[in-house]
Amino acid sequence: MNDMSGYKRFAQPSRTGKFAFVLMPRFSLLALAGTIEPLRHANHVLGEDHYSWPLFSEDGNAVLSSSGVPVSPSGSLKDVPLDANVILVGGADVLQSYSPVLVKWLRHIAVRVGMVGGLCTATRVLAEAGLLDGHRATIHWEMYESMREAFPDVELSDRLYEVDRNRMTCAGEAASTDMILNFLMSDHGKNLAAAVAAQVLHGRVRSPEEPQAPLAIRTGIRNKYLLQAIALMERHQDDKLDIEQIAERAGCSRRQLERLFQTKVGLPPVTYYRNLRLDRARQLFLETDLSLMEISIACGFANSSTMSLAYKRRFGRSPTHEEKLIVVPARA
Repeated sequence: MNDMSGYKRFAQPSRTGKFAFVLMPRFSLLALAGTIEPLRHANHVLGEDHYSWPLFSEDGNAVLSSSGVPVSPSGSLKDVPLDANVILVGGADVLQSYSPVLVKWLRHIAVRVGMVGGLCTATRVLAEAGLLDGHRATIHWEMYESMREAFPDVELSDRLYEVDRNRMTCAGEAASTDMILNFLMSDHGKNLAAAVAAQVLHGRVRSPEEPQAPLAIRTGIRNKYLLQAIALMERHQDDKLDIEQIAERAGCSRRQLERLFQTKVGLPPVTYYRNLRLDRARQLFLETDLSLMEISIACGFANSSTMSLAYKRRFGRSPTHEEKLIVVPARA
């Protein structure tokens, strides 16, 4: 191995190197490993055990990850050290896997520790605890819309990760590595971060501004007019545009756009747009406590009756028959 001792000579004064990871049921194993493995490599590069990362769960018992792999923690919530950066690890079914006990503990611990962070969907739980009000934060793109509507006091972004004062959040699994590499960079400089990125074959430290999931990858579409049209539809769900406006802004004629949608997507643009808004409505029904009227407005429908009829045609049931996923009301 190369001699890495020189990195210690250039190290900057550090915040605490102690981390405490709190695992939620069905947490993302990739998000956890993507954070703690760079810390392990950082210790190797520095030549000392500067960073530590014990694991905890609500009751101290083993926790099943979303992939079914059990992980045994070092202790329960009462054992989390107060001189650590506390990182909550979320994953699948986050709205059903946290409890009022965890929310209460987060509020208690937040004023006693240095940094409080969340990996993947754990951002939602930090918001439920009121810890992100007035802070920049991010979350996985699939939960972005419901989070934005449910917590208007959070400065929510669609970036890979956000570090705002004593709050640290990342959007998803691979983004956890970028977030912790950014932490290492601010702690010890870009040389250490680059060395750790090379060790884990990450390639480079991605900027937080890079998109979480580019539209072309999410949709499998490559046509530039279609991509611009769909991007416009996604941005204008509450203030609905007409297809003529979308075609003009996308740089093509309405007829050309309709032909592209029919051949590449298999739907007319008006149907695609409506489905997009209905999918958003369903997410808001499942993941927030917004009223039927509030959701109708947020999804660009003239009134709740119009939306309910369209909703039933798309999903086979009325929105009032949907079963909420949230387990505790906001700020419970």
